[in-house]
Amino acid sequence: MGYYFISVGGSGARVLESLTHLCVAGLMPNQEKEGHLYVMSIDPDTGNGNLTRTGTLLNCLNKFQDVQVGKGTPLLKTPLRLPKPFFWSPAKLDTNLDRVISYQHYSEQPIGKLYESLYTKKERQTILNEGFRGRPSIGAAVMGLKAKADVESAFHNLIDAVKSDVQTNGSAQIFLAGSVFGGTGAAGLPTIARILRENRELKQHCQEGKIRIGGALLLPYFSFAPTAQQKKESGLFASSDNFLTNTKAALRYYSDTGGSGYDSMYFVGDETMLPMPVFSVGAANQRNDAHIVDFFAAMAAVHFYCGNEGKHCYYISREKDRVFQWQDLPDVTMYDDTKVSVREYFVQFTRFILAYLHIVKPVLPNLANGKEPAHAHPWYKDYWKDKIDVNASDVRNFEQYAEQFVVWLDQVEHSAGARSVELINPKVFSTKNNQAKIMPDFFSTMDYGNGKVNINEVRARLARGKRRKRSITEMIFGSKKDTESTEEGFGLFLRRLYDSCASN
Repeated sequence: MGYYFISVGGSGARVLESLTHLCVAGLMPNQEKEGHLYVMSIDPDTGNGNLTRTGTLLNCLNKFQDVQVGKGTPLLKTPLRLPKPFFWSPAKLDTNLDRVISYQHYSEQPIGKLYESLYTKKERQTILNEGFRGRPSIGAAVMGLKAKADVESAFHNLIDAVKSDVQTNGSAQIFLAGSVFGGTGAAGLPTIARILRENRELKQHCQEGKIRIGGALLLPYFSFAPTAQQKKESGLFASSDNFLTNTKAALRYYSDTGGSGYDSMYFVGDETMLPMPVFSVGAANQRNDAHIVDFFAAMAAVHFYCGNEGKHCYYISREKDRVFQWQDLPDVTMYDDTKVSVREYFVQFTRFILAYLHIVKPVLPNLANGKEPAHAHPWYKDYWKDKIDVNASDVRNFEQYAEQFVVWLDQVEHSAGARSVELINPKVFSTKNNQAKIMPDFFSTMDYGNGKVNINEVRARLARGKRRKRSITEMIFGSKKDTESTEEGFGLFLRRLYDSCASN
């Protein structure tokens, strides 16, 4: 089964960031290694800080995801497919709307006069390097034209991959995410879904239900307040004063068009619009922190991938007015119709990441160069010494990913303003300068419960992992588990550490 995710604009990139972590934690519904998550991004703002951060995360994961962690584990069970190019910009560098539609050829014709009446001169001539500036009418025109013209682009590579997947596996599921209140997402969500559904190579498969298209449409959940000087210098820009008006118009459009090409739609927003500390039109400065809304939207993608059939419009509510908690999230239905708890998988994964950063990473350099005795750390003697190069690319990229995960988690946990997010207890960790610090005394309270898994228990389990007593038969012939095992090297260690972080 192929799962396809398209992030549209900066908000979509942040949803992709959250979905990536859910994927690594094993919350995709596929059987291990028998499904993949194919991701791509659409944004004219090639320097968008949100997309840059997500791209760094994806590249990092892509470089270590092939470590052999073995069978029967949620960890890394869904391979990530990161195509090249992964990014599609519908607008070329230093171009504007006039150039995209070749206005000079039509300026004296009736169609040119109509065009002039629909767009102001500033809208037509603003350079689009930093996005569509909160003008979905510009974005829709550009995307509708360029998606059909850029035959060598990431967008057409996506169509080829979907077509191949349907021919091989019989089906494919495509999910889009972006905002409906800004520029790029508001333009791209209806336009791209329609183009995919009407594509001559995919149209029949869509009609037969072999291709399903879902979308997370993000409603307003943040705001920003530019100064008078910033307004003057920025020219056209998305204004949070218009977010609710834009949203109302977008929702009316989806209502009037019967969903505009979507099989399932998820509307995710927040009644409290969190103020952004820094205003930015786009580019590298548009680097908003992760938000609980992004997490919910990523869970919407997982819910869609679980195969819920038919035309649906979903919404979600909270059990408590001022708190976001595990009870608010649906279970995940796996490939064999079993339901798994998001809380169980995600908490164990978080425990695994934090345990690595606290137990393993700080002492690895000294253990490798002999400055610290190996006998003081049994896990190093059993799994690392003379087996794993501490400077191997897999190790470095995993550690970079782990640090990024904690930074993302810290942002999510502090994204609700005066309300609280109670998924992972922030007393267990903190971040400073994008570096994670673990507070082991609070380890057992990770999911706000009185758990039995403290940091010393994880150490003890890890030390016992290779010392299980074996029967005479196993010593001679090997156990069934041993003969089917595919763990090796760094992957073997990660598997043992992950298993040591289980709740029971």
